[in-house]
Amino acid sequence: MPSIISPFPMRSTVSQEAGTLRISIPMRKKPLLFLFFLVWLGGWTLGGIAIGRQLLQKFNLFEALWMCGWVLGETMVTYALLRMAGGQDVVRIDQGVFEVQKQVFGWGVSKRYSPLEIRDLRFQPESGSGKGHRDSNLAFDYGAKTLTFGDGIDEAEANQLIHVIVERCNLPQSARAEAPAVRFWQSS
Repeated sequence: MPSIISPFPMRSTVSQEAGTLRISIPMRKKPLLFLFFLVWLGGWTLGGIAIGRQLLQKFNLFEALWMCGWVLGETMVTYALLRMAGGQDVVRIDQGVFEVQKQVFGWGVSKRYSPLEIRDLRFQPESGSGKGHRDSNLAFDYGAKTLTFGDGIDEAEANQLIHVIVERCNLPQSARAEAPAVRFWQSS
């Protein structure tokens, strides 16, 4: 008789502390991308050191501008590596405040929103490829902007978290727009 597979646990944790709902969503681990970024960062750092030495010996405008791009690349890839290694999104819901904090090893910037203004909390599937790639995430409309958190979350887990958040905040959920019966290129 084949054995039955147990249900998969959520990666995120949900807790209630002194009336505050806290949801912690860890970043999805991507070992190949992590390894690629690590190797790339090593080469990029060596290149930057070499150009920096040349600049100290003799100033060159092109190399000085290249160093500005080097610093930007170094910073962005280092942040991406740190987010993959120890990043998480923490959502806190307490007394009329919906707070999202994108953390790296416990440090991060919090943004606070009014639950009364949050509309259409939903799961957004992974899309695009290459530079246009976007991980799956949770999204909500806040005024004229769409805000996201929980990058790399699975749809089943996202739906469980949406249910918990909607119940706690009493968020209005809009009905999904149905596809029109007649497409714009079809004549009526």
